[in-house]
Amino acid sequence: MKEGEDGKAKADALLKLYNHKARSLKITNAFGDNRVRAGSMVAVNLNLGGTKVRNFMLVEKCRHIYKENEHWMDLTLRGGDFIA
Repeated sequence: MKEGEDGKAKADALLKLYNHKARSLKITNAFGDNRVRAGSMVAVNLNLGGTKVRNFMLVEKCRHIYKENEHWMDLTLRGGDFIA
């Protein structure tokens, strides 16, 4: 922990995120964006049939793929209302 960092607030935020039943959302071959990294938040707006996801989600894993003039991403997202 860094000096001046509030450890209790950080622990509470992590417990709020991880201390409930949830599932992750995996997206493959999304358009690439160099600003997206693990730990960042991205806006998600999806209609998955019976489940609608429209909120910000935490990027748990991000893999950037560069091929010639193309840039793609594979993402593992978590959070928001995407709960099992």
